[in-house]
Amino acid sequence: MFSAECAQCHGRTARGMASFPTLRNISAPMLAEKLTKYRAGEAIGPNSMLMFPVAENLTDEEIELLTTYIADTFN
Repeated sequence: MFSAECAQCHGRTARGMASFPTLRNISAPMLAEKLTKYRAGEAIGPNSMLMFPVAENLTDEEIELLTTYIADTFN
C-alpha cells in the first residue's frame, strides 16, 4: 500500500518531495490521526485536497497497518 499510494508523493524512503512532507520520525499514532482526519474530509494542511481521495476509503485496520509500517520502516 505504501508503494502504491504514499511513495508517489512522499518518496520511496518517505523523505518527502517538493511540497510533500517527510513521513520519517513520525509516530504511528500521529500518522493514523492525520489519515483519519483526511478520511473524514478535515483539512489539516496545504495538501489536504490531495490526501482526501487517498484516505477516503481506508478502513481503520488499513490505517493501523499502513501507519505501523511507515513508523517501523522509516523511523
